Amino acid sequence: MGCNATVLAAFQQGQLGFGISDAGWLMPWYFGVLYALQKLGIVTPGVTPIGGVSGGSVAAASSCLGLDFPSQVLPAVEAAAEQCRTTNLCAGNLHSVMDPTLKALLLPAASNATALARCKANTQIYVSEGQPVISIQPASLLLMRAASVQIKGSRPQLIDKSNAEGFVDGIVANWFIPYYWSRFGAWSTTYRGQPAYEGYFTRPMPCPTNSKLCIRVSSRYPGPLCAKDKLYDFFVRPFYLTPNQPLYPQPADIHPGKYTKCKYTPMDLSARLSITPGSREDLQYLFDLGKADGAAWAADVGLTNPAACQAAAAAAALADAAAGAAAVPAAAPAAAAEGEQGDGAAGDAAAAPGTALGR
Repeated sequence: MGCNATVLAAFQQGQLGFGISDAGWLMPWYFGVLYALQKLGIVTPGVTPIGGVSGGSVAAASSCLGLDFPSQVLPAVEAAAEQCRTTNLCAGNLHSVMDPTLKALLLPAASNATALARCKANTQIYVSEGQPVISIQPASLLLMRAASVQIKGSRPQLIDKSNAEGFVDGIVANWFIPYYWSRFGAWSTTYRGQPAYEGYFTRPMPCPTNSKLCIRVSSRYPGPLCAKDKLYDFFVRPFYLTPNQPLYPQPADIHPGKYTKCKYTPMDLSARLSITPGSREDLQYLFDLGKADGAAWAADVGLTNPAACQAAAAAAALADAAAGAAAVPAAAPAAAAEGEQGDGAAGDAAAAPGTALGR
């Protein structure tokens, strides 16, 4: 068991929050992480501050509404994925599957006033609002930059939590991906009378503003325990995994392949399984991987045994203090020697402080 005193303190003060980033069809991994943290008592639905965008918004909403991930949320996503696999992977037709799926899953629970009140309290889900402006940034070997599509001209907005329909429609809007959502090539859908689309583009890491410490949960940065992919390591990682990226993992963050061996390569996670729906076996594997990663993270930061972590942190603080105190007398002889080299009263005055410190 590890121990992270900063994480422990934030948890004990009720100020530990979680930001859940975009996922696409990797949603089951997020479901597994939250499920494990709920079972360990680290995440309390509607009490623990949680932020979400894109596929992460489904995980965040399901948590605060009190839905059960293994028996309710995962089967709904598996059924939607099955539909997409039989209809051209839902390319240009995602709306016809995800709109009814999300409404059937979330609307009954959101219609319960108590459940919706939990979401109002500590869950922050963002959607990108405003007509997007699309530009293409070319690749540059000189600047070590990969080609990318830039989407600007919009702003992150919290979804409506005043009523069930507005809340669920905000989750649906978070699934709008240009050209993937509908055949008509629209760059945005409409939410609250405004152009809107996936929240990731304007707020890639939705850390809740009411938390003192945010643990960033993201599938975008596969860890060292994922299966190896030489092409990814050579062509993608040098451009993508750079500290200036907003989701670049910090020591206490949670991401796949950090704690648990993962059979998928980084390219599988960042491209194939996020954009195209995997098989039921894939989705179940991702859920189980998320559970293992969530539990391993909790053990690593000391939240599975807070008392032992607190004792270890206190012992480490005492050891540091003792080491600091021991280092002070070691400097005394040198100070005293310098004082003794002085002439007359000046030398005696210089020696006295060193001698006293030595005692």
